[in-house]
Amino acid sequence: MAEHEYKAVVNPCKLCMPLGAVLALKGVEATVILLHGSQGCATYMRRFLGGHFNEPVDIASTALTEKDAIYGGGSNLERAFANILRQYQSVQMIGIPTTCLAETIGDDVELMVEKLKKEGKTASVEIVPVSTPSYAGTHLEGYYTAIYQIAKHLVKPPQQKNCYDLNLIPGIISPADIRYLKRLLATIEVEAVIFPDYSETLDEGATISYPLIPEGGTPLTQIRRLAQARYTMQMGLSSSKLETVGDYLLKEFAVPLERIPLPVGLKGTDRLVGQLLRLKGLQSLPAEIEKERNRLLDAMVDAHKVLFGKRPAIYGDADLVEALTGFALELGMQPAVLSIGGDNPETVQRLEQLTRNLTRRPVILNRADFTEIRQAVRQSKADLLIGGSDGEYIERTEGIPLVRTGFPVDDRFGSQRQLIVGYEGAMRLLDLWANAYLELEQKKLRRETKC
Repeated sequence: MAEHEYKAVVNPCKLCMPLGAVLALKGVEATVILLHGSQGCATYMRRFLGGHFNEPVDIASTALTEKDAIYGGGSNLERAFANILRQYQSVQMIGIPTTCLAETIGDDVELMVEKLKKEGKTASVEIVPVSTPSYAGTHLEGYYTAIYQIAKHLVKPPQQKNCYDLNLIPGIISPADIRYLKRLLATIEVEAVIFPDYSETLDEGATISYPLIPEGGTPLTQIRRLAQARYTMQMGLSSSKLETVGDYLLKEFAVPLERIPLPVGLKGTDRLVGQLLRLKGLQSLPAEIEKERNRLLDAMVDAHKVLFGKRPAIYGDADLVEALTGFALELGMQPAVLSIGGDNPETVQRLEQLTRNLTRRPVILNRADFTEIRQAVRQSKADLLIGGSDGEYIERTEGIPLVRTGFPVDDRFGSQRQLIVGYEGAMRLLDLWANAYLELEQKKLRRETKC
């Protein structure tokens, strides 16, 4: 595809690095997030996460101003700590992602925190600074950076090894996805720590009173003992470009690591389930899981006549695009456009390998914005959009249906309950895709018959 003529990025297909860090920190028990930057950044993230998860998301801010950009934000950080300790009495950890402003002026948050600790101004609360300037990466990299820093600050050398089966690092998925993984682990009787776990903190039930810190999240006690696991499984292959929790546990404590794609579709879920069965020394699927897998196979056969040869455009973060592409190929679809918002050349290579046998090779975009995606969709004659809400403009202008999938989805209801992983999630995706095409055919028929 020819290079675009415009010089600016127009509506990038990604979110900022500190927002990903905030999402990861929401998956840790009794944690307050303190964003070191301007008030506007915290407001933006509260609005964005609240829109996707339909839950209130508290994010404290050091509220840097023009004066602080010159003299530094140390005094702001000190006042913020005092306010948090006064208002959030059950807080056990404070996570401090940084923004572009704090990073650009050169604030050394680690040094500031050490000074406050020496002065006794942090009580017994764990403090985890996370360097996340937006210009250094996407929300996906912010997410992985945050959980790496949490592990680096909290994990203790093991007194005993192989105390439980598995550390499961799930990648950016929905609360419903995490709950599905918990059920799967329980069915196979795998003793696991899921880190981070925002299945409750970002999808809470109704309560009489508003809790300042929602219940749920991976307990700090479990994070401290991650080095005692037999094995670490990390979902999402794009994480290989960063030093991650799994790398840290492998390097520092010799905990074996395996990376797998997000378990979307038949093959992706088979790989996850197969690893879990081997971990427990089992030879066959539990009956409940086998029935679920068989229902997916039946659904794939039923939908083949609707989905075979269709040409969707799939966009979003690297892990999601790779996983959805794999499932689309299993269904006989021939993706027209595959677009990644971040810079992930390794994922591009894997996508090229995945699609190498297609009669019509897809356009694969790296570091794309939605202007570039729209051009590729139009030129390739894609017939379905699969991705987040920001593709709505392409849906409207090009007349192509959009199946809202992944993160963020902030213009439809129930995103926190969106299930895409496992055999059950694959069936849900299959239904959505098939019904989108059936509705498109019905609209076309009505136009032709003027009914």
